[in-house]
Amino acid sequence: MFHGNGHYYFAESGKTYKGQFQENVIVGTGTMMFPDGTRYDGDFKDGMMHGHGILWSPNGDRYQGNFEEDLKEGTGVWHDIANQTKRQGEWSKGKRVSWITSATQQYVTLIEDKDNYMQEIKKGASND
Repeated sequence: MFHGNGHYYFAESGKTYKGQFQENVIVGTGTMMFPDGTRYDGDFKDGMMHGHGILWSPNGDRYQGNFEEDLKEGTGVWHDIANQTKRQGEWSKGKRVSWITSATQQYVTLIEDKDNYMQEIKKGASND
């Protein structure tokens, strides 16, 4: 039985999870890595992304905000790496329904750290 912190490889999907378990269920905080390079860092409930977290796309774009049952839900911030911008929006059932703010410059560069995770290095002022 998995209980506490651990690491699990899902052979059928190729996903890996590192984080908290409770009675064989992924709960609490952790990191899920997907075979395509997508990564989720955040809260889990009943084995699903649920609560606050960050979903990184393979190209470095990311969504930071709330999730319900594996889907983006509520207010979140979208970071567009190619355009070096970010903007706040509203999501429902995984789909963006509106932008709340206009795009603002981020002034960041992404590097890979020793664990092959993307890390932000700020190069200038940000409009946080």
